[in-house]
Amino acid sequence: ISQMKTLDSGSISIGVGDSICKLYLLPYLKRYHTEHPNIDVHIFNEKSFQIIDMLKRGVIDVGIVNLPIEDEQLRITRVMDIHDCFAVGDKYRSLAEKPLPLKELEHYPLMLIEKGSNSRRYVEEFLLSHGVNVQPDFELGNFELLAQFAIINLGVACIVREFFPVEIESGMLHVVPLEEEVPARGIGLITLKVVPL
Repeated sequence: ISQMKTLDSGSISIGVGDSICKLYLLPYLKRYHTEHPNIDVHIFNEKSFQIIDMLKRGVIDVGIVNLPIEDEQLRITRVMDIHDCFAVGDKYRSLAEKPLPLKELEHYPLMLIEKGSNSRRYVEEFLLSHGVNVQPDFELGNFELLAQFAIINLGVACIVREFFPVEIESGMLHVVPLEEEVPARGIGLITLKVVPL
């Protein structure tokens, strides 16, 4: 018990999506492992709704999910603001020159994260609220693939701006300004209210 209190032994199970794990969580895991090398860390890669289910079933201790989430059983701590944006490679670079009406997105090959994810639902609801019919040409399992597909000029990808600073800064990806930008959302740390950490 003493070793567990001083973090000299024990384990932690974390549920997190692939993109959030690689593009957000890794630096924290590296530091945590350096400071607490005897703690076993178990990572479960799932979608946000699956992470919530795993947390409620006691499979994981903590989850890191895409917000927004409404659930009275959860303690939710927003850890980072993120911005969904549309990005293109050099072939469609002209789209990045001036603000584009949302409706214009229907005229280009659109690439979105796969159905069932919290990220997809958030962007889809935003587009539909502005009368944009979402018919993606590609649906992919993570944001890294979406970015790569955009870089090789397969269309307009909906990505999270904060996950790709190098690609955007270097000009590999060009962010398409929209007349109506997608509102910011967040990444949240979730735990069960009734279970102490």
